[in-house]
Amino acid sequence: MFSALHPERDTPMYLSVSFPQRRFLGLLGAPMIVAVGISCDTTSKDDDFLNPPVWQSEQDLRVGSIDDPDYSLTWFRSLVVGEDGRIYTAHGQEQIVRVFEPDGTLLEVLGGRGDGPGEFQNLGPIGWVGDTLWALDYSLYRFNLFSPDGEFHYSFAVPFGFREDETQPHPPRAAGLLHDGTVHGAPPAFSHEVEDGTITHRQLLLMTRGGEVTDSVASIPFGNNTWAVYDPDDRMSGMMFSPQPYGDGPLWEFSPLEGTLTVVYREAPSAAEGARFTLIKRTLSGDTLFAREYSYQPDPLPQEEIDSVLGFNVARWEEAGIMRGTTAARLREWAERRIYAPPFRPPVSQLVLGRDGSYWLRGNPVERDLVPWFVLDSKGSPVGQVTLPAGVRVMAADRSAVWGTETDELDVSYLVRYRISPG
Repeated sequence: MFSALHPERDTPMYLSVSFPQRRFLGLLGAPMIVAVGISCDTTSKDDDFLNPPVWQSEQDLRVGSIDDPDYSLTWFRSLVVGEDGRIYTAHGQEQIVRVFEPDGTLLEVLGGRGDGPGEFQNLGPIGWVGDTLWALDYSLYRFNLFSPDGEFHYSFAVPFGFREDETQPHPPRAAGLLHDGTVHGAPPAFSHEVEDGTITHRQLLLMTRGGEVTDSVASIPFGNNTWAVYDPDDRMSGMMFSPQPYGDGPLWEFSPLEGTLTVVYREAPSAAEGARFTLIKRTLSGDTLFAREYSYQPDPLPQEEIDSVLGFNVARWEEAGIMRGTTAARLREWAERRIYAPPFRPPVSQLVLGRDGSYWLRGNPVERDLVPWFVLDSKGSPVGQVTLPAGVRVMAADRSAVWGTETDELDVSYLVRYRISPG
């Protein structure tokens, strides 16, 4: 077991861990598990997990400014850290990648708006292939590759197409590169098709640089993650989509270090007894390296919090001018019809794969402004927990630090780093 702070009562909740020898059969969308002869660590004692280390965190880097144009940061969707500690942030609004020294000094800016070599029209994620930085353009589905020092190497575009009619599946599009340079992708899943059940699973595929699909890695259900708000009497008048505030669809990530996929099944429980979630690590060829279950005491979801979330979002949508011509009361009614509000919260809300092979799982808030993160080692064993401000979006981590972004009361974005140390 390992303890975490209960979001409402500031008392420990315990997560117990089991270590079955398992192999995952079929697609990830149907988690059928049976015992086979794959080696897993089953020798750990329960005592090892009764009192995991409580790690301390301290912010030692905060980069951002309202006045200095070099350090005035727009929102960034992706962040990676180099072997030398340099920090790379991808800013889609500006179509650039900023490179910072470990002390936060801006070193250089890569890319820029355009369709020339090393430029972007719609900058997406960034990552590493060895010591080469890749950055994906979502408009051109083109990868630009740079040296760690920012020298542009070359680019390549992965061809993609469009379906001829609505009875055909969407052709796949590139989504990123794996650690060895292999392209992975998926067919587009538009929100309205997910909401109405036309598409129920995300198909994770391996592709050649010429756009050919070479293998299917997994089929992962979307689950209760899409919040569609519309007039139930006139769906054609407009529809708005947002992430469900209590979504419990699976979390998944490809490893930045090796050819593996990690999936966390975290469906919100319907009862307090027997609640558990599962972390599965498998190779791209389908072999399960381990599958571990974590039991926990779930947190009830109070109606007053749901009401507060509805009120906050309706006010935000009104301010943004969404669904014009609709009264706040009707918008609230439509949102309330479609919100997913289970009796208990999902156990975790984010998965980050560490640079050192660790797993980082974001728990439920300890209190309004603090959130626990549970840290697992490379085999899924709990090794610690650390509390971070709720406003920090963690984007990279290892056992020495976490890197991410947060915004202030003026919605100014900052790059932040928190050093992690034993208690």
